Amino acid sequence: MQTFAENELLSFKPNLPLHDLFGHGNEVNLRADMYHAGKEIFYQHPLHIGIHEFITNKVLHAKIDISNESRFPQRAAYLREEWFDRLIPELMNEIWIQGIAAVSFIKRSGIMHPIVNKDELGRYYNITIVRSKRTFLHKYRFYYRDKNSILRVDRTCMIFGNFGYDPDPISGALRSVVASLIRDERSFANQKTLADIAATNMARPMILTHTKRGAVGSFALENVTPPYYGGQDYVSEEQRRRITFAADQLDVMARHQQEFWDEYLQQIEDRTRGREFSAHQAYMNIIPLPPDHESASYQRADIRKDWREINEIFETNACLAYGIQRAHIISTPGKLQVSLTLADLVLIGLINRWRKYLSLILTKLMHRVFPDDETATIELLPDIKDTIENVHLKYMDGVLTWEGYKEYISILTGIDIKYLNKEEPPREQIVSVTHPPKERKEKKALF
Repeated sequence: MQTFAENELLSFKPNLPLHDLFGHGNEVNLRADMYHAGKEIFYQHPLHIGIHEFITNKVLHAKIDISNESRFPQRAAYLREEWFDRLIPELMNEIWIQGIAAVSFIKRSGIMHPIVNKDELGRYYNITIVRSKRTFLHKYRFYYRDKNSILRVDRTCMIFGNFGYDPDPISGALRSVVASLIRDERSFANQKTLADIAATNMARPMILTHTKRGAVGSFALENVTPPYYGGQDYVSEEQRRRITFAADQLDVMARHQQEFWDEYLQQIEDRTRGREFSAHQAYMNIIPLPPDHESASYQRADIRKDWREINEIFETNACLAYGIQRAHIISTPGKLQVSLTLADLVLIGLINRWRKYLSLILTKLMHRVFPDDETATIELLPDIKDTIENVHLKYMDGVLTWEGYKEYISILTGIDIKYLNKEEPPREQIVSVTHPPKERKEKKALF
């Protein structure tokens, strides 16, 4: 027989007819429950927030090249002001959460504005995976709910995928970065909750007591065993007597505890009046014992000794799922971290891949909004593996022009190109700190 835990690990129920997996005909809905569970983690967990803010800022820190910018300056200004800072983070977030990104369009002031569909999957819109019975390839279809809550196909919506973790075409389960971490997130959250409870119990431990004499009853003091056989009258009378005795004991204990707390609170009030605003914390751990009871051994709460290692493993797995090293986000004192060179190479490769994907998406969106110029492109220039000193040497050697030199310096340092010198100074006057000027032959610039 299948256990509950095993059933939870399956993406769909066993022995389910094949046609039910595809919903309507050959379509299957994306798992909205996984999407909303991942969205809650993605936007609330500090680790996820720090990771995607770090990567997004690195991607946005790029020189964006718009072709034909000189011919259409107003269009380029619109794209720079309205698109990049808004669309790029939203596209990256949706790709991280569900593996694909759906973009619809709304018309404002005669211009089509792209809107990233988010937050309402399964409520106000559905995305289905359509499989071809002949080629076994799949594509996506977007449904929106109209005023009558009827799902209608929106063929103008553009859905971008093929990032390496598209949803499962059979079950509709998400295979995105965040979806792959949901189980780890829940396991880590449960362990953290138990650790917090244990820490609280350690501050105020449970106190167990035992009675000084035997069990309460008429034969407790005489140490004799009650008769095995007894009449019905004896049994009922014995039960009534025990209930009465227990009620009396509870009343005495309640009065005793009430007296203790009254005296305790009175002492605090007296100290407050006497301007002694602090009472010793030991009073908070004093509990009056019931009559005829004495303290016994108590359960001592304890937290895991390897909690720090568990936390580091969780952080490492989360960072690796996003494609970065843990050293990019968190540094643990006293432990050997990955070398800066290796970390930079991993990060540069990741950032350049994101810039390549986003360049293609933004170019397709621009062709949809401005169909009159299908040759126009938007490119987020890739990160270069160079240093300021090497760029300076290339300029001194004549490999770089002054305009190329300024552009590379802007990319490396983040300084806006408008703050750099507009006129090209004589090359012999440019002095490097690490490389003194030398007599160099002027060469023809490559670009």
